[in-house]
Amino acid sequence: MSGISADDCCSACSALVACRGWTFKSGICSLKRLCPLTDWPPDLASTAGASPSPPAPAIPQRCRDSNAQSHGWPRFSSQTELRASKWAAYFERVYGEVPEAGYPICTWDFWYLDRGSYEHAGIEGHPVKSVSDWLHGMGHVDVGDLYDVNVTDVSKGTYKNGLWINHVKGGYGRQGYGAAKDHQWIEVRHQGGGVTGEEVGMWFVYAPGSGVWFNTGRTRVFETHAVAAEKLCGRQVGPNDATEMVRCAVEAGKLDSFQLQYDWDVPENIEIVAVNLQGVYPCGAATSGTSASFRSGWMAANPCDCDNDAPHGFLNCKPGETSVKGKDLTRPITLSALPSTAASLIATLVAAAVL
Repeated sequence: MSGISADDCCSACSALVACRGWTFKSGICSLKRLCPLTDWPPDLASTAGASPSPPAPAIPQRCRDSNAQSHGWPRFSSQTELRASKWAAYFERVYGEVPEAGYPICTWDFWYLDRGSYEHAGIEGHPVKSVSDWLHGMGHVDVGDLYDVNVTDVSKGTYKNGLWINHVKGGYGRQGYGAAKDHQWIEVRHQGGGVTGEEVGMWFVYAPGSGVWFNTGRTRVFETHAVAAEKLCGRQVGPNDATEMVRCAVEAGKLDSFQLQYDWDVPENIEIVAVNLQGVYPCGAATSGTSASFRSGWMAANPCDCDNDAPHGFLNCKPGETSVKGKDLTRPITLSALPSTAASLIATLVAAAVL
């Protein structure tokens, strides 16, 4: 478009759901198009039924296919196999036990690895590649590589600091992945405060292997921030979109979380937002302790006792203090709120505890 002002260009983008951004140079306005992946209802004030519950977990489980490429990350068919491996020490520190059920278990399905537990276990086989800028410095990291993110500037994403396993070149958003279902327990990572302060809402990255589980509750999937703002607020919300669109979701009262597929073309970067928590705190609330929003242990078997004063401000759990040999003896969990594999596992653990 030509013959208009920069303000006109901005307004034109704000008026279009399909506009992801705009540039204005030499009197010419260029709008960046959005390619929606989901059909939406015309009622912008409502998020109920805005998208159907996705048919699959966030990333297809590779462990179910014995012929799938695992890039040297081991697969364990039984507890005996896992106990004989150095990985047993990792599971004991992160999950509070060497799992009794849920096999086969593939470490390739992990995205994030707890550094202290990984190093304590003495696991070898994958040299660590250093990444100081995960937004623009991932070119040397290949699929299957173990990479260490070490960002010192909070504004550039220190919440991604730690060990990660690279699963794709580029991001997941355009590759047709499914998303977490309603009321599903998923492993996540979060650093208190974030770039926006997170006084409203709590932002996570999807992080299988972290040992910290979040329940999605009533959730919806949006392709980008722009689509989320349009559907939740009925308008584009500008530079404060991270706060405003969460506030709109809170006011509507129809979602517990939402997910964003636009990942900035960076692997291991699926965003999930907890609507009713406050990410300014590592634990999502001003008070440390047990929260119904989080679980710990293998397949979310145990409560999560979170400490807001933990080093570096990351969401955390202490499974060893609330479990006995990995079994939760403090309160029951609703099996329907878990994926079928987790429900089966919990039923097994409960039966074993009774016996």
